[in-house]
Amino acid sequence: MQAVLSGFGQLHYQPKDINDDFSSQIFDFYLDQVDGGRRFLTQEDIAKLEGYRTSIDDQAQAGQFEFFDASVQMLEAALDKTQGYYREMLETPFDYDTNEFIELDGDKKPFAQHDDELKEYWRKYLKYETVERIVNKTKEEEKKGEEEAPKSFEEIEQESRKEVLEFLDDWYGRMRKLKREDRLFTSIPSRIYSTRTPSTISPLIKKTSISASVAGWKALAPLCVLRMIIPKW
Repeated sequence: MQAVLSGFGQLHYQPKDINDDFSSQIFDFYLDQVDGGRRFLTQEDIAKLEGYRTSIDDQAQAGQFEFFDASVQMLEAALDKTQGYYREMLETPFDYDTNEFIELDGDKKPFAQHDDELKEYWRKYLKYETVERIVNKTKEEEKKGEEEAPKSFEEIEQESRKEVLEFLDDWYGRMRKLKREDRLFTSIPSRIYSTRTPSTISPLIKKTSISASVAGWKALAPLCVLRMIIPKW
């Protein structure tokens, strides 16, 4: 991380100050990267990390990662918690007679206040995913010829919940395989880079090819990955 900070200072003739304001931007950006869909962390969790908001810059320049380590532990605990939610809820059918609303856009909703609110969000989300599959499967059944016996609603519903379970188990499996270094160099350096607007980039760097720019970036952060497995949806 020290090399990243130093390198960007050389690449830009108007480098952004690495201070408390910049640290606060990294804090918000990082949380948005690891939980953009607001599916894992709660406001109570975020409050426990607030003490690091203005010290990330100091930690990065000192080669320390207390904030990052604390957030990873919190995220891993959140994955265990929410995996327990969906596995339990998908064991039995939902109440399909009640119309409900769910906001899926993380940019339009805050973090859940506490675990109870987060669990309720997961109930609605799982119901939504299940209903979507039920509708699609029902349409497929309607296209079948008379020679094929149609599936009952109970069969379709059970298949749908099973598919949602398999989908989430696969997603969580991929998230758990994401290495610590991948999380670190996907989020914080990318935020540092994004705060350098085109007007601050050295003219010499502007003239270089895309391939050369990528090579320079890799030299600064050899462990960097270009995207995260966790989707923001």
